[in-house]
Amino acid sequence: MENVKYKQKEEGIWISLVEYASKKAMSVSTLKRHIQNRRVQSKIEQGRCFVYDPQEDPESSKKEVFSNHPQQDFLEKELERLEFELKKAQQQIVELKTLVAFYEESITQKSFP
Repeated sequence: MENVKYKQKEEGIWISLVEYASKKAMSVSTLKRHIQNRRVQSKIEQGRCFVYDPQEDPESSKKEVFSNHPQQDFLEKELERLEFELKKAQQQIVELKTLVAFYEESITQKSFP
């Protein structure tokens, strides 16, 4: 499973609506109108909407956050650890959703023979 926040595509990334709106200094409702009018490229994945930002490189944006910080190495390692934990948690959620759906289906079948 991929990291949900950053979906890489060639030279840009897929970011959340809130992140894109704050980056471009616009409201989320304005951004949604841009999406409806096809002025901004978007996609829905796992029930969440992402907007393509062609001006952003995911690796450089991560490094910019920590540049000139006294604990830069520690923060980069912590970011990698947290991204791994997030990915692991997302995989567990998918597995649990599948399990819940299975149990709900088996209960329904037992209730209505």
